[in-house]
Amino acid sequence: MTVDKDFKDLVRERAERTGESYAEARRHLVATGEADDTIDRAPIRPVIARAMPDIRCDDLTASRRFYTGLLGFEVAMERDAFLLFSSPSDPKVQVSVNGDDAALPPGFIVDVGGADRVTEIHSEALEQGLRIIEDLDDKPWGIRRFSLLDPSGARVTVLAHLDGVE
Repeated sequence: MTVDKDFKDLVRERAERTGESYAEARRHLVATGEADDTIDRAPIRPVIARAMPDIRCDDLTASRRFYTGLLGFEVAMERDAFLLFSSPSDPKVQVSVNGDDAALPPGFIVDVGGADRVTEIHSEALEQGLRIIEDLDDKPWGIRRFSLLDPSGARVTVLAHLDGVE
């Protein structure tokens, strides 16, 4: 049984036993913590800080014109053959454009919020036998990252800022 179903069963049992409404029984179980000892809680999943497309390109100049001119993005970072565009109204809305020579498949970036979490996910991916296409690395601009292929062959780059670097 799922955690939600177990909890709902507990609420129904209490409501029948005490004559309370379902809502009253639920409020009581939550307020008193009585359900905590009875059911296993699902693990808290880490928060994903953001996800953004990572576009491969052959012409950075044309990409810059397109994203800043037509769409109104601002250049948030430029390094070698890499451009990061962000929304002027919400800087966390970003598009990455990468013109390096690596023949990587299309994909996206997932910021998992912490460098240690990147390392954990990398270890889990290796244990699961997933295909890592860019090794775990701390970049000079302050991020830890690696890339792997999802089951459909899309590239997923998992990253986070290193402590003290934003």
